[in-house]
Amino acid sequence: MKLYTENQMHSVILLALGRHGIYIPNKHYQDLIDLLTPIELPSNEEIHEQAKSHSTFAPSFIYGAEWMRSKILGGNK
Repeated sequence: MKLYTENQMHSVILLALGRHGIYIPNKHYQDLIDLLTPIELPSNEEIHEQAKSHSTFAPSFIYGAEWMRSKILGGNK
């Protein structure tokens, strides 16, 4: 799965519309983006709170969750 930032989505929409000679105000394509369901990444506090229910594996759970979040955000490619 690939994830794209909101700014990247704006660029793609502008490119696609421009290729077809269509101009619409920013508000309208922002409405399109707002219809999408964003993926929300957990904060450190949320990761640690969830780790409490996995007490036996808490350190591994925390490390894995933080590592995955870093990868999603583009760290250590």
